[in-house]
Amino acid sequence: MINELPSNNTVDCIACKEPIRSGATVCRYCGSAQKRQRNIWSNFSGVLKWIGGIVTVISLFIGTVTLSRHYFDWQETRDSVSELVNAADWLVKSEAYAQAWQVYEEALTLAPSSTAIRKGQYKLAKQWLRDFDLEKSRVDEILNRITVILYRNVNEVDKQELATALAHIGWVQVLRSRYFLPINADVDSLFEQALRADPKNIYANAMGGHWLLRRNTRDISVADVKSAQSMFSLALQGGMEKKYVRQLQIGYLTKASHESGNYAGEVRLAILSAMLNNFFTMMKAGEPQPGEYSRRGLFDAYGSINSGGENIEASIGMLPAEDHLKVIDWLLVDYDYRLDTSRKGSQIKYLKARLVETLGRNDEALEAYSELLESEYTSEGLGQLVSRSIERLAGTH
Repeated sequence: MINELPSNNTVDCIACKEPIRSGATVCRYCGSAQKRQRNIWSNFSGVLKWIGGIVTVISLFIGTVTLSRHYFDWQETRDSVSELVNAADWLVKSEAYAQAWQVYEEALTLAPSSTAIRKGQYKLAKQWLRDFDLEKSRVDEILNRITVILYRNVNEVDKQELATALAHIGWVQVLRSRYFLPINADVDSLFEQALRADPKNIYANAMGGHWLLRRNTRDISVADVKSAQSMFSLALQGGMEKKYVRQLQIGYLTKASHESGNYAGEVRLAILSAMLNNFFTMMKAGEPQPGEYSRRGLFDAYGSINSGGENIEASIGMLPAEDHLKVIDWLLVDYDYRLDTSRKGSQIKYLKARLVETLGRNDEALEAYSELLESEYTSEGLGQLVSRSIERLAGTH
């Protein structure tokens, strides 16, 4: 029988795990060598630990270098995008919209998901559409791209921005018609949706009012003129973009006035009344005078020179006579129309004399009529009007 060894002076055999004397080189149970095997495993374990440590250090080094490279690449890209966005903003402020668009497109190639770029491009798209001018060869492509940008920003939660986006999408189609490109969306429906979302939206009303007059170029009705006027009035109440709203309002009314020969008499009077009241409102608000083309459009709306002004009599009731006179004088400031040496000038003088008569200043009116009667810059129709006015005031031809 093998005597048990004291537990505090023994170790387990590395092979059979039986207790043997500490320091023994051979197991007394299984005969396995102890010291040499233990050294081999110990050395192998040490080597593994050493290799593992080296691998860890190398991995950490490679990871650090990779992260640093990614960080510097990201930082460089971010800086480049920031520079491009700043450049685009500066170009927008300079109204170089086409160049700003190209800069944003370049920025998107660097950072396709950048929120700053997409917000900037959306803002640019709206502003550019309100002052759009581009060579026709690029119009179709750019307008299609802008339409995608606008639809991407349609936000049904924000009703005001929804109306703004839809109105600009509708305006894309108006611009397409202006460039003689096919309209590929229901423009009326787009403006209707915009107004449903926000009935007082500036752009939905101004652009929609302009479209209302433009869509029926040769078939404008009195109802169209009145509806458009109401829409422009709502747009102006917003207090913003007044210059742009006036541009749309006065611009197309002026065009319609110059083409008034295409319309029935009541439509011509509706156009004249709208222009006259708009100009009076502008004068009272201290807004800049309309351009000479628009002022000439108003004076043309009073009627043809040969007839003497077939719409002058009807215009007397469109504004109080005193206000009417003030508007005419305001529009004539710096107005180079040869008032003393043209038949149109004589027609305007007759209009003013007629308004003075309406105010009860008969002597002043009679003097103006007498001067017109002696003027060589007249027409048969105007002469007849002047003669009747003198007869009306003086009781004699």
